[in-house]
Amino acid sequence: MSIKLEVPVTNKRVLEAIWQVYGMARIKQILDTHKGASFPGFALASALVDAEFAKARAEMSGEAFREVARAGHDIGKSLSVTIGSKNGDPVIEVEMPDLADAEP
Repeated sequence: MSIKLEVPVTNKRVLEAIWQVYGMARIKQILDTHKGASFPGFALASALVDAEFAKARAEMSGEAFREVARAGHDIGKSLSVTIGSKNGDPVIEVEMPDLADAEP
């Protein structure tokens, strides 16, 4: 068993990182489904977006881990850390092991 916690996102830097990733994901989705993929330079544009998207995701992950640590949770013991939403606001969902169910 595990305990699921929700950490509200209140830090402006974390919010900006999350919204940047969501925006880049939308751009990536548009490029991936665009019918003009054979145009000159399209592959380069797509590769650049992929690289920037990967950097933004890494930055967002780091910010999320720092926000969880600021909330007083031990991220070293977490089973998973994900970003979701609750009532339209971003939250960081943390899954922690239930120590009562731990093996001796």
